[in-house]
Amino acid sequence: MRWFLYCFGAMFVYFWFPNYIVQAMSYFNWMTWIAPDNVILAAVTGSVGGLGLNPIPTFDWNQLTVGGDPLVNPFYSTLNGFLGMFITAPILFALWYTNTWNTAYLSINDNHVWDNTGQRYQVLKVVNNDTMFDEAGYKAYSPAYLAAGNLLVYGMFFAVYTATITHTVLYHRREIVAGFKNLISSRSAFANSKDVHTRLMRNYREVPEYAYFGVLVASIALGAAGVGAFPTHTSPAVVLYGGMYLSLPVYHSLVHQPVQFSSLRSSVFLAASSCPLRTSRSP
Repeated sequence: MRWFLYCFGAMFVYFWFPNYIVQAMSYFNWMTWIAPDNVILAAVTGSVGGLGLNPIPTFDWNQLTVGGDPLVNPFYSTLNGFLGMFITAPILFALWYTNTWNTAYLSINDNHVWDNTGQRYQVLKVVNNDTMFDEAGYKAYSPAYLAAGNLLVYGMFFAVYTATITHTVLYHRREIVAGFKNLISSRSAFANSKDVHTRLMRNYREVPEYAYFGVLVASIALGAAGVGAFPTHTSPAVVLYGGMYLSLPVYHSLVHQPVQFSSLRSSVFLAASSCPLRTSRSP
């Protein structure tokens, strides 16, 4: 307890320095101080809008753990991300340096959408009063431009989903098959599992299947009511279709379970709809 209080007090005091007193400790861009006007140096070594290839990037634990806590995540997960950075950084720099898709006009690493004047993209200019896409307004305004880092992240996500599904099929297909067998035969989910979490949960009663079905029906009803009541210009039937699709075993087998297997074993969460904005930094 005494050691905990010592650590707690030290962390409380130290926190104020990188976050408020000396904020340069948080983004320690000492390499850009060598040549402050060098755009390429800032793009490669800078932590704000750059690739952050800096051997001493920060003295702030909050910045060190933005991509995952090394004290919690498995070592192989942290190492995998570290190696991935060195593989993708040259690709990202090449896209930016060669001005592919006009990326050189923006920061190399940024998660905003920009217009052709270098300003934040005004979405209201390309939608009509019903918030539907307005092609004429889009042509009169500007195409949407993304930074090289943001483009690479979105592109990589297609590969990540495919790799996650492939990995799960190769290494965890037996667990998925066993789960569906238990569901069909109405056996307990604990029947074929002997891991520590299962042993702990055996002390509690299982939630009956009808409870999950009831939540699904209630969610579809509320979603359909919301879509029908508000001017969404969409039929409430899409909620029924989406709810039934998300409840199908095919979806869970091909998408949901692979993502959860990967997240549970690596402590790296894969978003189900779009890439997380924390993967890139804004200026």
